[in-house]
Amino acid sequence: LACVREDGSKKDKTEKFNSKKRKSGEFNLWVRSLFQSPLLGYGSNKIHYELTKEDKSVLSGDFTAQVHKNDSRECSRGHFYSSNLNDCYNPGSFCSEYFYIKNYCK
Repeated sequence: LACVREDGSKKDKTEKFNSKKRKSGEFNLWVRSLFQSPLLGYGSNKIHYELTKEDKSVLSGDFTAQVHKNDSRECSRGHFYSSNLNDCYNPGSFCSEYFYIKNYCK
């Protein structure tokens, strides 16, 4: 996966495909943390993807992803409780549920 951002910067990312699980590794499109930087930037992002098998191209294509910068939002403090044990295995579901309950801080 190759991305050329509106500002001219480029990011490349490669992941292997697990045919038994029928799944590839994950691509970090937008998370910025101490150990990660996002693939996409604000503005227009031209993405080129290529699937290979034994170093031969099987499928490739291009698309554009637009990322718009919105005003900052701040949610009020609160707590979220869940009795669903599956939430423990998917902590991201807590964030999704919290923002849904808070109407996405609008």
